[in-house]
Amino acid sequence: MKIARKCFVLCFIFSIFVLSAPINIKYMYAGKYERPALPQDQDTQQTVIVKVNKPMTENEAKQLLQSYPDLKLRYHFQKIFNGFSVMGPSSQIKKNGRKNLH
Repeated sequence: MKIARKCFVLCFIFSIFVLSAPINIKYMYAGKYERPALPQDQDTQQTVIVKVNKPMTENEAKQLLQSYPDLKLRYHFQKIFNGFSVMGPSSQIKKNGRKNLH
């Protein structure tokens, strides 16, 4: 019992000593960090989400994508918003991404 009491007192004194020591904190800021854009291969597969204004069935989305043979339908969204996700080569995504799909 005496050993446990001595250990407790020593730990208590040590914790008071540590907590009362002055803390010297220096902050360092990295500043503005810029990294170069990663090079993208034109054949890299990319996935994008297409949001549409009105509800669209999965079959309607597939029909819409028939004119874009390199793009594949991945998922049809209808609960949170109306749309679908497609996957295809980066070059085709960039080329067809600017077109209005409606």
